[in-house]
Amino acid sequence: MAHGGFVAAIFDDLLGFLLMMEGVMAFTASLTVNFHRGTPIGAPLHFEAWTDRTDGRKLFLAGECRDANGELLTSSEGLFTTFGGLPLRFTILRRH
Repeated sequence: MAHGGFVAAIFDDLLGFLLMMEGVMAFTASLTVNFHRGTPIGAPLHFEAWTDRTDGRKLFLAGECRDANGELLTSSEGLFTTFGGLPLRFTILRRH
């Protein structure tokens, strides 16, 4: 079974990457991970993340990890805060 700290790090990266894909720069204010079952190593896993809601500078994100059979293994809720008074937008530059 995977170490819980490793699973939490995956959720932190996953939720942060979701914001990056939306072009929002924010930092993690809090992260909660709920462990429903053990997370296997060497088995297919499906992680999913979404924006739950926003409130000014606060961005509430959520995510889940399921096994190949669709069983919920872990779930996560993250509070992210944008820099300054308004969300900062950035563009992902691609090299050709």
